[in-house]
Amino acid sequence: EILTDFLLSERCLLEKLHLGSNGITDRGANSLSNMLKKNRSLTHLMLNRNSIGNAGVHLLSSVLTVENRSLLVLSLSFNSLITDQSIDSFIVMLKQNSTLKGLDLKCCNISEGNNQRLRRTVETKERFELFTNPVDTSCSIS
Repeated sequence: EILTDFLLSERCLLEKLHLGSNGITDRGANSLSNMLKKNRSLTHLMLNRNSIGNAGVHLLSSVLTVENRSLLVLSLSFNSLITDQSIDSFIVMLKQNSTLKGLDLKCCNISEGNNQRLRRTVETKERFELFTNPVDTSCSIS
């Protein structure tokens, strides 16, 4: 919450923020989504290897659907609490957001069928990179 307060200040010109392996939960995703409503400098948000789940995805996706037009890359890889329940939130966001150019969901608990739905959604997006893979044991965090 202290970090997101700083990111809301007019003095903050930070473009890339890597918060991997910081134990960020859905509560932290809530703080980050509130920050993304107003922050216009952040272009890359890396939230790999945290404890963000479907509720956090919904919060982040909602902001990226309606309010944020500066973020270019969102990485949520290795968040094993993200499941198929998040797919509809991702799809709505991907259809509505024209500025996001990359989404990394590798090693989340998303089925191959829903990974395919995501791939079909981004087929028409120009210069968009989607990183997914089927759920497999090699993605487990030890």
